[in-house]
Amino acid sequence: MLLAQAEGKDDDAIARLKAILDETKQANYEPRERANRVMFLEHLGSALSLKDFDAAIDVYNQIGEINPEAMSRVKALIVDAAPIATTKALAGQGGPRRVSRRSGLEDATRHAAGRAG
Repeated sequence: MLLAQAEGKDDDAIARLKAILDETKQANYEPRERANRVMFLEHLGSALSLKDFDAAIDVYNQIGEINPEAMSRVKALIVDAAPIATTKALAGQGGPRRVSRRSGLEDATRHAAGRAG
């Protein structure tokens, strides 16, 4: 899947990651299984953040569901993804611009609050 992503076959990489995650989903995970699942979820979230920010947030939140102690990591992943999504959205409105980490956090916070309500 990483090779597919490196070759520019993002949709194929996303599909493969989703398939692996679907096939290995369990109610509970041993520590090693949880670590592997988190790694795959991070890769999937990263790939999705370039295409579908909502889906990326959903994937990142799955990390927190299987490992509540990782919520600070989940928040950081969302903050890192927000500027990518925001810049991509702005590209259609007068060209891309750099979005700061702070504005990305504000975007992610507003987005998460809107999804919770």
